Amino acid sequence: MEMICEAITLSLPALPPRSRLYSLEPVGLGTAEVESLVGYVTRLAGEHGASNAVLFGWEIAPLMRRALIRRKAQGIGKSSLLAVIFRGKAHPVNGTGVTAEDWLRVIEALTLRQDLCNLTLLPWKGALSHKGQIRPERAWCPACYEERRVREEVIYEPLLWSLEPVTACPRHRRRLRTACQHCGRLLHPLESYHRPGFCSACSGWLGVSPGESLSEDEALAGAELEWQSWVSAVLGEMLAAALYLPCEPSREAISASTTACLRRMTPGGSGLAFCRALGVSEDAIGNWCRGESRADFHTLLRVCSKVGVTPLKFLTGTLDIPEEDTSVRTEGRKAGTQSGPRRWRSIQIEEVKKALEASLKEDPPPSMIGIARRLKRPTSALRYRFPLLCAAIVSRYAEHLKIGLEQRRDNIRRALELALQENDCSSVEEVARGNGWHLGTLIEIFPELCKQISERHAEHIKDGWSKIRGELETVLKENPPPPMREVTTRFSCSETSLYSHFPDLCRRIAKRHKEYRKKEVIRRRERFLLKVRKAALTLHADGIYPSVKQVGARLGRPESLKSDKAALAVLSEVRHDLNLHVPTVSN
Repeated sequence: MEMICEAITLSLPALPPRSRLYSLEPVGLGTAEVESLVGYVTRLAGEHGASNAVLFGWEIAPLMRRALIRRKAQGIGKSSLLAVIFRGKAHPVNGTGVTAEDWLRVIEALTLRQDLCNLTLLPWKGALSHKGQIRPERAWCPACYEERRVREEVIYEPLLWSLEPVTACPRHRRRLRTACQHCGRLLHPLESYHRPGFCSACSGWLGVSPGESLSEDEALAGAELEWQSWVSAVLGEMLAAALYLPCEPSREAISASTTACLRRMTPGGSGLAFCRALGVSEDAIGNWCRGESRADFHTLLRVCSKVGVTPLKFLTGTLDIPEEDTSVRTEGRKAGTQSGPRRWRSIQIEEVKKALEASLKEDPPPSMIGIARRLKRPTSALRYRFPLLCAAIVSRYAEHLKIGLEQRRDNIRRALELALQENDCSSVEEVARGNGWHLGTLIEIFPELCKQISERHAEHIKDGWSKIRGELETVLKENPPPPMREVTTRFSCSETSLYSHFPDLCRRIAKRHKEYRKKEVIRRRERFLLKVRKAALTLHADGIYPSVKQVGARLGRPESLKSDKAALAVLSEVRHDLNLHVPTVSN
């Protein structure tokens, strides 16, 4: 017995930390069909029986670091924050930017999960550019939704569907939809009342049977099907590998991969030949080689498809390219042509020279880039062959831009000065919107004029409210007192605006109208009782007993008089004054 007692410890066991929200397990971790973070937030809201707006406003927004959210939160309800800030702008949540990092930090803190990073592209942020990452609208495969519903599986939104290069579902040979088939509305990635598989506008089910016949716009076949199958496969491979990456991909890995491709696939590692063969920008490849920029999806997929590697290997620097691969070397070249720089024939030089000289006489002057496109020659080659002509073209075009800029500045200045003289006292925003200009540009170029217009507009608004104050004081003297609804119609402004600017005056007007209505009710009541008395006396004078039925018929209200205690009391008083008694019926 003593040994048993000694084995018992009275110390409290160590309890694991408790999460604020359910620690919901993501769908498809480590696979190509991993769930997106936006879809995870939507499912999390559904598990708590709340809308996305409530979950964001009450749980997510208070923990975010963005000053914009704190500024917007002042003056509006918490449940409106999602619609005000992220309506149509929630797609970066699945990307690699600061928005994705902020959302990830908050959701992980609320759920105490450490694997939600793989629901975004954040594992690849060191190697992927923001350009062309996530599409701004919601996309889905209706056949996939229907299959999951029939199998009674979890309905969720894969991260793969949110990637901009993925436009189709190869398994069902159909394009992804971005608009509801019921209401036709284009759906945003995250809305206030959004559930996976359902339209956030009409709540219609977005799935269709896989056997349903496809329209020409949705059907996928041929080269497009082959391309989308490859894109979905290699990007799905990237998403699946994000969970097991030994280190974060970086620009150094891209530089090593690009350099390896150049050395092994083009003679002498020529970047120009490589770019021409692949049909990509020479600047982009140059920046990749120097490690100065990250890769965008579209250029990355184009390069990988031509070279014959996957984006996963390219971004992680684990390429496996044959040493003697001449597929890119010979592409675009005729058999038997010698390697090295392309030579210009004399007749071509004369033709190009004449075209450049002719462009010096054109009006308006063309740009160097426009001439190069017209001649189908790179600008670097034109500058090398004709430095003086190109310098003259560039100088003439720069002078043309300078004159055009000065004219535009003069037009803007005249418009702003005219706005200062007009009687309507428009704001700077209204002037910019009316002329199709950017507000920031106006303020940057003409700060003093914009300041004068803003001060004049503010003074005009102030005078307008002062005038309304005087008219409201006049309303207090009107008889009969008008209601606030009539006052707002008279001044063409909302009741909320009037109450916010003149709360005391509006309360006095409303109180005065309320008291007037009470007195009016009393006066109407007194007039009615007086009519009852007169009707009873008139009936008595005509030799008719003033019964309730006779008085009610005389007033045109036979039924309502029976339940009116005050009217019955007045009728009894009249009978008493006339010394009348209720007649009895003899047997």
